[in-house]
Amino acid sequence: MKFSVVLVICLCVFVQSKVSTRLDLLEQVSEFRDVSPLNVEDPYSMPKPKPPKMPKMPKTPKPKMPTTPKTPKPMTPKTPKMPMTPKTPKMPMTPKTPKMPMTPKVVPTTPKVQPIHPGNGTTSPAPVTAAPGVGASCSGGTCQDSSVTACSGGTYVPHLCPGPASVQCCRKAEGVGASCSGGTCQDSSVTSCSGSYVSGLCPGPANVKCCRSSAPPAAGVGAPCTGGVCQDSSVTSCSGGSYVRGLCPGGASVQCCQKGGSTPPPRGGSCAAFADSQWNCANPSCSSRVSSGSSQSGYACAEFVSRSLASAGYIPGLSSGAGQGSFAAYNYKGKTYDLCWTSSRQGVTLGLEDFLIASGWASGGSIHDCSVVFVTTDSAYAHVVVGVGTNTLDAHNNARYHVSGSYYNVDAVYNP
Repeated sequence: MKFSVVLVICLCVFVQSKVSTRLDLLEQVSEFRDVSPLNVEDPYSMPKPKPPKMPKMPKTPKPKMPTTPKTPKPMTPKTPKMPMTPKTPKMPMTPKTPKMPMTPKVVPTTPKVQPIHPGNGTTSPAPVTAAPGVGASCSGGTCQDSSVTACSGGTYVPHLCPGPASVQCCRKAEGVGASCSGGTCQDSSVTSCSGSYVSGLCPGPANVKCCRSSAPPAAGVGAPCTGGVCQDSSVTSCSGGSYVRGLCPGGASVQCCQKGGSTPPPRGGSCAAFADSQWNCANPSCSSRVSSGSSQSGYACAEFVSRSLASAGYIPGLSSGAGQGSFAAYNYKGKTYDLCWTSSRQGVTLGLEDFLIASGWASGGSIHDCSVVFVTTDSAYAHVVVGVGTNTLDAHNNARYHVSGSYYNVDAVYNP
């Protein structure tokens, strides 16, 4: 904006000076014309009037414009030139890999197998192809060709596998392959053991036994027992507990090391005292009682008889006051018995009768203290009562006190 104003002022001054100069020139020319020969008066001419002289215009002084100091331009430092990046030398040319010569394809030829004829010599038989279905899973086993492979450790079951009739399910017995104390469960009827077989340590049928590769110090050591673990009492002390005999497989020195709980009474006591005090109890704690002949669904017949036997020491490791679960899952020499159940005759569960047989009780004889009497109600061996004296019985469910043996239809009498 300042520059534009200064430019206009300068232009005005320049024009004014030019006008003044022209006026001076015109004045000088006028004077020259007055003295020139052309201005000699002609006697015959009319005098020409002289033009009046123009007054001289006073010179207008040129105003001096104040000079605006120039703003110095800031010096911009020059950017130093970047050093030249050296050019990357060209990589040497990689020589081309010569093409490999083509390998001709070799088509294997299978020699034809000639049939065997007498007198022509022997030729290699054709490769055997597995029958369809071999290797597939089946119910409890694996499909195998029974005409080619033996079912090691099990038996063949037909109609469980795809393929021809010879492809059958090789099914092993229940428990085969399970871990046991110091070995593996095997079917002793079909498989030999590199060490020795020990019974009562495996699930499944009786022929499934524990195969121990190296015999333990004593048979039965390490097996579970009621309330503890079987140990060799001649070698190991029962730390924090006590040994109970008759609960472990093996020799007499292998006993159950039980820790805690009430101590069972010695074998050979009387059942009458307990039975006579509990005959009308509604539950094992006897918090309530029922009248004679009433139902006792929470404290049934087999449990009442088993607790009576435990009070006399006839159930090793159990006292009469043990929990109901201890009687329902009693472990004796590797097998589990439900002492709240009468007998396996009433189902697949091993019950009280099965335990009595396993522990050496004999069937037969008269009724006396601690006799276990199985009787028929709606079916044989469905009910059990306990002897408390000569031909005298107590019972549960329904509650009975000191009834005669003739009161029941007796199936069997067991005595210790």
